[in-house]
Amino acid sequence: YMSGVVNYATKSGTSDYSFALELSTDNVSGDAYRHDQNLCSAAFGGPLIPGDDQVHFFVAADKGWSRDRSPSIKWDGINQDNTDDYYSYFAKITTQLTDAMRLDVGTIGSKDDWLEYRHSYYFDPAHLPRYLDKNQVFYGRLNHSLSPDLFYVLNVNYNKISRLRGGRSNFGDSEEDYLAY
Repeated sequence: YMSGVVNYATKSGTSDYSFALELSTDNVSGDAYRHDQNLCSAAFGGPLIPGDDQVHFFVAADKGWSRDRSPSIKWDGINQDNTDDYYSYFAKITTQLTDAMRLDVGTIGSKDDWLEYRHSYYFDPAHLPRYLDKNQVFYGRLNHSLSPDLFYVLNVNYNKISRLRGGRSNFGDSEEDYLAY
């Protein structure tokens, strides 16, 4: 039997402001090798109040979309029935309460709306599987170091996870039509 604890660390803001932006696309190579896969990522962090080194923030977001989420040499061009549209985000505020105590509060979330191509639906594309996944987490974490070798962590989390799955024809054209979860 196996058991254990998973402890993860997320990026925090620092005393200096930082910003990162990344854009990635295959739309510059021409139509021959293009599958319209795109990703935009941004991150920003630093002190919450300029000049104050006690409270820091960090936010990051990704937005991606692709008209063919798993390109294959089997297709002449883009498989329009294999799309993906998603975003994810992360935000965190960190404050050093004392030399030995740190408090983190934040949120993590994502939304993924995608079609799954299955060849068995070749003559019935209106019923290809479609998915809408939504995830939302709010959390608080208090880390208290009692000595260099001893500490404890108190965590509070709220998670909301949902998946709507059905045929393409079961989904409407707007997000309000999806809200069946």
